[in-house]
Amino acid sequence: MCIRDRCYIIDPQGEYTDLVEEYDGQVVEISRESETIINPLDLMGRDFGDKMLSLMDLFRIMCGDLNEVQKSALDKAIIETYKKKGILPHKSGTWKRKPPVLSDLYDELEKQLKAVCSKQSEMTLEALLNRLRIYAKGSFSFLSRQTNLDLSKDLISFNIKDMPSQVKPIMMFLILDYLYKKMKENKERKLIAIDEAWALLRYGEHAEYIFKICKTARKFGAGLILITQEVNDLLNSDAGNTVLANTSWKLLLRQEPAVMRDVIERFNLKESEQNFILTAEPGQGLLLSLIHISEPTRLLSISYAVFC
Repeated sequence: MCIRDRCYIIDPQGEYTDLVEEYDGQVVEISRESETIINPLDLMGRDFGDKMLSLMDLFRIMCGDLNEVQKSALDKAIIETYKKKGILPHKSGTWKRKPPVLSDLYDELEKQLKAVCSKQSEMTLEALLNRLRIYAKGSFSFLSRQTNLDLSKDLISFNIKDMPSQVKPIMMFLILDYLYKKMKENKERKLIAIDEAWALLRYGEHAEYIFKICKTARKFGAGLILITQEVNDLLNSDAGNTVLANTSWKLLLRQEPAVMRDVIERFNLKESEQNFILTAEPGQGLLLSLIHISEPTRLLSISYAVFC
C-alpha cells in the first residue's frame, strides 16, 4: 500500500508556485480579487466554543487591543449573529449550517447600538463598529464572503502574495486556524510548511497557533517546517524557542557576524562550524539533526552535516 503525505504550505510571497505545479500540486491563490476565500466566521467543522476563543484572537488582529467591556459586547454580538443563522452554542447539530459573514455581525452591532440606554454602551458599540466597518462595508469587505476552498490535492500551497499588506496578517491567521483544525482531524501523515515565519512570530496570536501546532503535531501524525531569514526571529520568541526545542532537524545557512553570539550559544557550535556558516556559499549550510538510538533507554545524540 502506498502511503502519501499531505503537505500544506503557507506562501506569503508566491515563491512556491512553480515547485507545487511541477509536482502536480494545487496552488490556492487568496487575494482581494480571487474567488477563493476563508470566511472568518465559518466554523469549518470546529467546536463552537473553540471557534469563539479563536475569534477573540482574530478580532485583536483586526481591531487592535480590546478592553474587557468591548470584548463582552463583541462576544454577545457574535453569539446573536450565529443564532440568527440557526447556529446555537450548545447544539452541535446546528454547527454545520450556513454561517454568517462579517456584514451580518456589523448589522447586529448596529441593531444593538440603537437599543442601548447608557452612554458607555453607546461608546463601546460605536468603537467596535468603527473598527469593523472597513472589513464589513469598506475597502476590505472582500473578507465578508462565504468560504470557498476546494482542496483536492496532496500538495497544497496557500499563495497570499497579492493580498493587501494590511489584511495579510488576518489571512495568515485564518489559514493557520484552518490548518490547525485540519491537523487534528485524523492521524494521517501530513506536513505544514510556513515560509516567512518572522511575519507570524511578530503577532502573539499567530505565535500562539505555531506554539499549539508544535506541541501537538506529533500526536496527529503532523510535521512542521518553519522557514525564516533570521535565526533571531526564533530565538526572540517563546513560540520560536518551542519550535527549536521540538524539532529534529535544523538547517543553518550563512549567518551574519552580528547574530553569531546568540547562534553559537543556542546551538552549541564548535569553532569549525562557526567559521563554516560565516563563510558558507549560496546553497551551503549546516544541518543539525537529532539521531534516535535504537535502544530507547539511551539519550539522543546530535550529529552535524553539511547541506549543499
